[in-house]
Amino acid sequence: MYEIKVTPADFTVRERSLDGTLATHRLVPKLGTEPFVRCVLWKECLSTVAALHKLAAELGCPVQALGVAGRKDVVASTYQWCTVPRSTWRDIALPNLKLTAYDTVSLPLTTGALQGNAFRIAVHTSLPRSRVAAQFEEICTDGFLNFFGQQRFGSRKLNHLVGEQLLRKSYLRAIELLVTTRGNESPESSLVREQLHTAWPNYQACLTLTQHLPDVLRSESVLLAALRAGESPVRAWNHLPVQARFLVNAYGSFLFNQALAQVHPLPTVLPTLSTESEAWYRSTGLLTAEVDLIQAELPNAKPSYHELPTRVVPLHTRCTTTKTGVRLEFELPKGAYATSLLEQLFTTSSERAESPSRKLAPPSRA
Repeated sequence: MYEIKVTPADFTVRERSLDGTLATHRLVPKLGTEPFVRCVLWKECLSTVAALHKLAAELGCPVQALGVAGRKDVVASTYQWCTVPRSTWRDIALPNLKLTAYDTVSLPLTTGALQGNAFRIAVHTSLPRSRVAAQFEEICTDGFLNFFGQQRFGSRKLNHLVGEQLLRKSYLRAIELLVTTRGNESPESSLVREQLHTAWPNYQACLTLTQHLPDVLRSESVLLAALRAGESPVRAWNHLPVQARFLVNAYGSFLFNQALAQVHPLPTVLPTLSTESEAWYRSTGLLTAEVDLIQAELPNAKPSYHELPTRVVPLHTRCTTTKTGVRLEFELPKGAYATSLLEQLFTTSSERAESPSRKLAPPSRA
């Protein structure tokens, strides 16, 4: 019915900082004396994690020294804020990666430190342009259901499954899933993934295979190196605290989507999965007894509590027709996904009106 990301330039994302500044290379630099340089990071066909590792290698600093507010799409042209220690900073220009200084700040960026993102998306569709424009106007007025987008779960639709295994304390199974599961990847990655699937659980053989794609399989190589060295699976995961937390939160996002599809009547906000909301998620049956949110052996793998709006109204909207479809421009607050807007835009009114198979009572605190 529709197609996006035919080329990376078809899907442009610009991050808006907490002070309201939109990331773009057209900004005039105004460097001060603070210890961190705030830069615009542009990337294309790179994950944010891979981009940061490339930057760290270029700058000669630990990747942990670089700060960003969030992860952006891979198959896209994205602009986001990034902080770099002043002592290691310099502008960088690579074929699919560019770092340009804007100003200086006292503290590094941390996850969630943004207002939202502005999108410019070329949508290729054979549907009548007038119909798409009318449905887009409806969403601009009434909003759309705030589902986590599919990119939250990865190209292999795997992140939440690994996160669930972590919360079940099945640490080795979580590693096996991450290393061997095949899915929607590049032909080169798919070939290596097939070989990893065959070689498992020979940790040395698997580790050797990851060296064919060191940037893509960085997390897998860290875990496999730990296993090969005789470390326990849970200790291996402790080498990737940020990744473990991300995966656990992806599982929480999966349950949030399930709840949002079934809760009735729809409250204005719903909680994400955490120890604070655990009782409600268990009462719905979405969270089973085998899942333990208290991970003493993996303390960083604790899902974060947030109350998210159940419906989002896009801002600064515009719809123009093109030869192959439409070009949509809009801005969303942090935590809202453009892909979710698009999925609901191209869902018919009758499909949107369908009731879920069962209905859940909203949490009392929401």
